[in-house]
Amino acid sequence: SSHNCKDSVCTEQMSDIEWTDLKSVLGKVKGMRRMQYIKIVHKYWATNKRQHQWNQSDSPHCPFCKEETEDRPHIFQCKNIVAKSFRTQQLVELRKKLKKIETSPLLLNHVMRCLHQYHGGYPVSIINVNKAEHDDQRKHMELINHQISFGIDNLLSGALTQQFSAVQKHHIDNFNVGKQTSIRAWNRHFITAMLEHANEIWKHRSEVLHQEEKLTRESTMREQAVNLHLEIRKDPFQLPFDFRNLLNRTRHYLRTTHIQNVRSWLTRITQAMELAA
Repeated sequence: SSHNCKDSVCTEQMSDIEWTDLKSVLGKVKGMRRMQYIKIVHKYWATNKRQHQWNQSDSPHCPFCKEETEDRPHIFQCKNIVAKSFRTQQLVELRKKLKKIETSPLLLNHVMRCLHQYHGGYPVSIINVNKAEHDDQRKHMELINHQISFGIDNLLSGALTQQFSAVQKHHIDNFNVGKQTSIRAWNRHFITAMLEHANEIWKHRSEVLHQEEKLTRESTMREQAVNLHLEIRKDPFQLPFDFRNLLNRTRHYLRTTHIQNVRSWLTRITQAMELAA
């Protein structure tokens, strides 16, 4: 298609989306969570850019970096270390969720790679299908590329394509994955995981905005480092071998050392996670 479909879904692509499963997810959640999910699907967050246009905020700038205009893509890509390390922590959580629902390894690796690229503010690359080892793998890579071409922001809005789902269906049918797991159930779990990932990032941003007076940025950074340390220690293989010495720092060290040391530790950990992806 010659259209740019990365920000909103093109008309001819609408029929590729698993609408039934998205509606089912939205139908099952209740109250505040339902409202949060609907705002994600419709891309209707009250960002500072939007609030400023409505004269409800003094500044259109991001509450983290204070430099760039805060729109939805910026929330997913802000370079501030507190925002960035929180997203990295959420990616660790997301990987666990996707493994738990027995996501195909091919899908899992490319979803995580794309999200690391997107959150890092890098161009999201499509898969080089010429590296496929056999026809089935080539076909699956093309189906995944179809989803990637939709744009990662749409994936985080619950726009799962039938093409993407077909790769998981092949995995379920051929590897006898959890006899209980139907493709419909997997679709719903996957959509929920994407919406929840986006929602956690927005909630964190809102909490930081509202807690700025109570919590200094410094203590937030320390807490971020301690949490990330705790999570990665559970599965150190997420880090490239050359970076595992970063885990030798104790949590006591991260709580008490000079804040510059905490900042550089966080920077190196997030860089390492990006490299691993």
